[in-house]
Amino acid sequence: VFRYHADSDGGQRGAADRYRLRGGTCFLKNWFLARKDKLFPLLLIPVIVFLDQLSKRLVLQYIRPEYTYPRSKPFLPGVLDFTYRTNTGGGWSILDGPNERWILLTVSTVGLLCLIVFLVGVPKTPKFMNYAIAMMFGGGVGNMIERVGAGYVIDFLEIRLFSFPTFNVADCFISVGAFLLFVWLLLDIGREKRAVKEKSEGEHHDDAPGA
Repeated sequence: VFRYHADSDGGQRGAADRYRLRGGTCFLKNWFLARKDKLFPLLLIPVIVFLDQLSKRLVLQYIRPEYTYPRSKPFLPGVLDFTYRTNTGGGWSILDGPNERWILLTVSTVGLLCLIVFLVGVPKTPKFMNYAIAMMFGGGVGNMIERVGAGYVIDFLEIRLFSFPTFNVADCFISVGAFLLFVWLLLDIGREKRAVKEKSEGEHHDDAPGA
């Protein structure tokens, strides 16, 4: 009798374990299925980081003043030069002071965490938004690597047509991603307004006499 109860309890525990395992597997499967459109945007992130870091290593090797002279090399004469510069702050050298560096690192870290939590945590977001966020996150990580490791960011793309701060590959992806996200938000607001307008017109039509 005691052996029967022991076997019975063991069978129940085994069934419970199998149920939990099956439930965990189903949860992971549903989690990935709900985010399958995010796979390529997530794969884009390490590609962006690699391109950014590779470009900066090439700049250090071929354009850095200690290695070659002059420090600036024309790429498209009168349009774009490759110029080695370092930036301890953000865009337009904001938060450039020694004590402000930690503020910039904190703000950047919080921003990156928000982006990746939204990209991974929120299911079924528009593909357009996923790629925009992935570009912003990849560019942010590329610059963060240098801010943490070296205390500054290498900039080398200098526009000659007009006065503009020198920037890098990571900045390009951040800017393009932010622009795409802004465009998507404008389009989404427009869609919502049209939907509200169409709904209102439909309700007025239903309430009209003889409808």
